[in-house]
Amino acid sequence: MGRCVVVISGTPGVGKTVVALKIAKLLEGIYLNLSEFVINNKLYIYYDEETSSYVIDEVKLKNALNEFIISNCSRFIVIDSHYGEVVDDRFINKIIVLRLNPKELYNRLVSRGWTGRKLRDNVEAELLGVSTMNALEEHGVGSSL
Repeated sequence: MGRCVVVISGTPGVGKTVVALKIAKLLEGIYLNLSEFVINNKLYIYYDEETSSYVIDEVKLKNALNEFIISNCSRFIVIDSHYGEVVDDRFINKIIVLRLNPKELYNRLVSRGWTGRKLRDNVEAELLGVSTMNALEEHGVGSSL
């Protein structure tokens, strides 16, 4: 089993989808939006009305994702996710964490209609580098990060 996964991670709104789609095309690989994968396969515990987001079932997600990767590892798989740390190390070729100036992120999210707690939480997460911290904590400094 090779290291066939490239993870594109970062706070919502930083440009993960644009970058992931371009990389998948360049590698002639498979693009996987992990949020859509979670919803389509019902890999969540519940929908949180306050944050307008699904709370994932991490165990179910990891199991389903491992099955997907094993079935498709003959090609590169480019995973677009703000919780890319759920991907098993044994499959990861590279992790790319995108960052964006929090002021620019705020403007992008407002233009998408985001308000309240969801807007505040995501701008704060970018300001604090939560996606970078999560990737480093899960995969380590000497990893493919």
